[in-house]
Amino acid sequence: ERHPFRTAVEARDVAAAIDALAPDVVMGSPVISRPFEGRDEVGELLRVLLTEELEHIECLDEVRSGDRLALRFDVRVRGRDVEVVDFMRLDANDRVLEYIVLARPLAGAAAYMQALGPRVARRRGRVAAALVGLVSALLPRLLAIGDRIGSRIAATR
Repeated sequence: ERHPFRTAVEARDVAAAIDALAPDVVMGSPVISRPFEGRDEVGELLRVLLTEELEHIECLDEVRSGDRLALRFDVRVRGRDVEVVDFMRLDANDRVLEYIVLARPLAGAAAYMQALGPRVARRRGRVAAALVGLVSALLPRLLAIGDRIGSRIAATR
């Protein structure tokens, strides 16, 4: 049986995705080290991703063991294909209490940063948003070049 969070994300149903979160959910992002806390903050990120930034989303795997849930997604962000794995701990009401997001390749994780970074930084002011915007615009391109070079090196072995 599919977890309600998976069903909501696949349907891009923001309200249902937020409803599947515990009020005191904590989310660890692949982009920044500070976790996002609470349904409002995590819900805003989900809203942006599901309605504005994800060009494609497909859940490939769902694995559950007791209060642990892992979802693996194939997504596209800003033209980049990204594999995302969400590791979750559920509360007694089956809502997402802890939520760790991992993404690969690195250039794909940087595309997440490009999509979300300036929005998150805007809360700290226009200067912070501008700096994050600059870094996040350059990083995916640089990492994509590194990925191509690294793939060629790995293929010659």
